[in-house]
Amino acid sequence: MRTRRVPPLLLSVPVLGFYVLTLAPSLVWADGARLQTDAVTGSSLYWQFDEVAAVPTDGWPFDRLGVAAWDHPLWVVLGHGLTSFGVGNPAWTLNLLSAVPASLAVALVLEIIHELSGEWWGAAAGAIALAVSQVYWFHAVTAEVYALHALFVAVLVWMALHWQSFDARRLTGAGFIAGLGFSNHVMLMLTVLPVAVFVALRDRRTGRRLGWTSWLMAGVAFVLGATLWLVQFARMTHVAGFRATAGIATGFPWLGERWPGPGGWTLLVNAGQYLAVATYQFMPLGLAVGVYGAARLCRQRLAEGALLVSLFGLHAAFSANYTVADRFAFHLPSFLVFAVFIGYGVSGAVLRLRSATWMRTRVAGVAILGLMAAPIGVYHVVPGVLHRAGVTDADLGVTRIGSRDGIAYFLDPNKHGDDSAERFGRGALTGLAPGATVLVAWPRDLETYVVLRYFQLAEGQRLDVTLDLMLFTGFPVRDSVLAIAQTQAQCRPVYLASDDATTYPVRELQDQFVLTSESLLFRLRPRIATGGPCPPAAPVHRTLDELLRTVRR
Repeated sequence: MRTRRVPPLLLSVPVLGFYVLTLAPSLVWADGARLQTDAVTGSSLYWQFDEVAAVPTDGWPFDRLGVAAWDHPLWVVLGHGLTSFGVGNPAWTLNLLSAVPASLAVALVLEIIHELSGEWWGAAAGAIALAVSQVYWFHAVTAEVYALHALFVAVLVWMALHWQSFDARRLTGAGFIAGLGFSNHVMLMLTVLPVAVFVALRDRRTGRRLGWTSWLMAGVAFVLGATLWLVQFARMTHVAGFRATAGIATGFPWLGERWPGPGGWTLLVNAGQYLAVATYQFMPLGLAVGVYGAARLCRQRLAEGALLVSLFGLHAAFSANYTVADRFAFHLPSFLVFAVFIGYGVSGAVLRLRSATWMRTRVAGVAILGLMAAPIGVYHVVPGVLHRAGVTDADLGVTRIGSRDGIAYFLDPNKHGDDSAERFGRGALTGLAPGATVLVAWPRDLETYVVLRYFQLAEGQRLDVTLDLMLFTGFPVRDSVLAIAQTQAQCRPVYLASDDATTYPVRELQDQFVLTSESLLFRLRPRIATGGPCPPAAPVHRTLDELLRTVRR
């Protein structure tokens, strides 16, 4: 028997409250700082580089908002609109922009599970498991595009599971939503294509036949939904040319370089890493229940089970083998689907208790919900355990920046009161000597660059400081740093973003300079003053065409 229906929007309220309570209060680390910069300025950070800052554009709003794989036009436009009101800290507002769609997606996942199983406790368990999972929670309380992406994924899955009522109007609506989601993140195509195949196959099996005109209208609606992305593509084409823009937007040829080469061992290692991250999300119990739920769903509702299993498999295979530093973020859609499996598995267990007393059923349900929420405590404890065991940021591949506790930041999603990025950025910029040049190696110290650049672009602070991201020099970073230090440090303050000897030529520099910690960075002080004329502080790098070719690589 189906339990009483609870409106999903009502259920999103406590989840939103939970996210607001644990929301990052200001600027965040990692890719979130770049997105906060993009949203406040209404542009893409790489269009603010010295190499392209003077390139003429059409002058209309968002004229420097790109369509590269790491650009997200819909999110940036929404964020820019919110921050334009000037109410409160814009960085906090952009964090809230993640919390709202994240809570709506959780409520929609609950609705999906409830409609599949007809059981309330399991639906609540799956929704809670998703809401408090580390990757999902992390992206719900920091400025990122993946919470909004999760909402689009959930909406399309929910619409597909209502295939019985699909008509031309609903198909057109789904196409428009898919286009909007594409403007937010191109990865949505990993959801759009399986959903379209599912609807087409179910339509053929039922004999209703929506017809080619209905699908054509859905395609037109998709284009309309993706208008923002298409407009920005056209504008960037006018600036950089079609070939360069298409190369950056589609990811060729560098996309292929981010996939592992042939070999079963590499695939096995990637699968093991994915499993480890998934275990941290849902704990061993959640994984077991999710596997049971997936098998039960395929057994009882083959068509819906096949859709969800294919969505999970496609996203998991993509994210597990996409070799970027932050690929854990790409796991999020597969975790969303797995939460549905958990809910369906819990529903099966609860239905076995139908013969038990009312009290026993409720006690069992509350106990299950408590187990699903257990990761909250685990995430709070794990960083301390790792610290006591001697594990460092470097052991986990986390860049050391100032006094940041990278282990706690990335493993515990609770960001309540964590203003470490803002304190670092303001403190570093405030303490830099006038007219300073900061040499920043890419990608090792990109986070440092973005945090400092936020205060320059968003607040106009310390514009006398030159932040030189060593990305487009045409020479190895070590050679470029050494050359700039030798020509600049005699007549102006020069700093390194870090003292990492594997990235910067620390040993060679120490022959001529004293490397001292200053203003949370590292200053190069000449051992012997030579005097003489000083070259311009502004970095002189490659042309726009060379820059675009470098980015594509």
